[in-house]
Amino acid sequence: MPECTNIDLENARSRRKIPRWKLATMLGVSESTIARWENGEVQPEPADVDRFAAAVGDVMLWHRWMLSNYES
Repeated sequence: MPECTNIDLENARSRRKIPRWKLATMLGVSESTIARWENGEVQPEPADVDRFAAAVGDVMLWHRWMLSNYES
């Protein structure tokens, strides 16, 4: 399985045409937090990725993220 990276977060949001500010509002975080997750400056916590995935309608995003970033 290909690695899931911060670019996948941005792509998932972009495919749904959800602006960063709107996603931030949906998740209760700042727009800059979304930007930092998407540009790889900060790695989101698993719960954040779960909420992100639900908000953008990509049910497998969380699983791909966990396999790429938390499994050894």
